[in-house]
Amino acid sequence: MWGTVVTLLMGIPVDIWSALKANTRLDTVNYLGKKRNGTFSLRGIVLYTQQMPFWQYVVFFLPFLVYGIGLQIVYSPVVAVLVKQCFSWMPAYMLPQSTDLGPLTAITLITALLTLVFDGIINPIVEELYFRGYLLPRLSHWGWLAVVINALLFALQHFWQPYNYLLIFFLVLPEVLIVCWKRNIRFSILCHCTANTLGAVLTLIALLSTR
Repeated sequence: MWGTVVTLLMGIPVDIWSALKANTRLDTVNYLGKKRNGTFSLRGIVLYTQQMPFWQYVVFFLPFLVYGIGLQIVYSPVVAVLVKQCFSWMPAYMLPQSTDLGPLTAITLITALLTLVFDGIINPIVEELYFRGYLLPRLSHWGWLAVVINALLFALQHFWQPYNYLLIFFLVLPEVLIVCWKRNIRFSILCHCTANTLGAVLTLIALLSTR
């Protein structure tokens, strides 16, 4: 029975999962804000909103970008092994090796554009508001271990990408560390939106090239 359930869940398009995730987390922080403030406000719910000078965004972001690209390159062979040995049972379109985008149609183009909007912008912002703005400050009693816990929880919530757990964990770890240190979630929003948007744009370019 559980195998059937998992298969059905895995068969739900990733775009729908992204929309559901974003809506669920946004509903959570909105509910908490309404409960605390009497209105739909994130005041006192989403923390770590201290200002950071522009030059620090540049200093932290550029090395993070290089680190992220390098980590992707290094981890690619690991993903290939994990997919082949452990996760070949997953739907092909959810595997990283799936490069068959099919012909360019109105449906595939709309799907790619929705992916860009949801995965590239909306979902990353909502995830950062929840994981770094709401959850991370409330793990602060763990000290710097809160950084590890937060990164681990964030990785595990990408349950449809089990082959990427390690990649996601080590990818966001320095980002979470900087947010915890500088008390600024704008940096993590910048990093998250940039990473996801790049992936969505590359997919869109590949799709348009099939014309």
